[in-house]
Amino acid sequence: MLVLRKFCREDFPFLKRWITSQRFCIQWSGPHFSYPLDDDQLEHYLSVVEDDRIPDIGFMAVSEDSTMPVGHIKIGNVDAAAGTGTLQFVIIGDEGNRNKGMGRELVSKAVAYGFDTLGLQSINLKVFDFNAAALACYRKIGFEEIRRIEASYIIDGAAETWNGLEMDLTRRRWALRRS
Repeated sequence: MLVLRKFCREDFPFLKRWITSQRFCIQWSGPHFSYPLDDDQLEHYLSVVEDDRIPDIGFMAVSEDSTMPVGHIKIGNVDAAAGTGTLQFVIIGDEGNRNKGMGRELVSKAVAYGFDTLGLQSINLKVFDFNAAALACYRKIGFEEIRRIEASYIIDGAAETWNGLEMDLTRRRWALRRS
């Protein structure tokens, strides 16, 4: 069982250890972070998620029977008036913890927080189409594809085009799946 707690400075070493390459950094964050992650980038990120004027919330997932972080997720782009938000920076850190249902639990808890605590009506996310495990996780939770996205990145000095999906989950669809 996972518990979500607010992201804090003590979590920097975990994210830096989990993001192991430029390619993986882009897969995890798109254009938002650069590899290698460093304290300056993470300090900026922390200042955003700690700023009460910006309704972005960064969470670390910890195992209920341990204080050791196993994952991270952010609810960003919160627009209270429109009732919308975006899941970002989703990761189950250590490879040994992946494919065990933790990602689904992490995303489900963040979605529940978005709908039940923040009062959102819709939550979206973006995921690259080659990330089969993440796609399966999001679909099981109830996210549906709303559009395809193409993005270009420079990786190890070469241009690459990656295809992605924007997905959406409504409060209504979430409630129907929970009942």
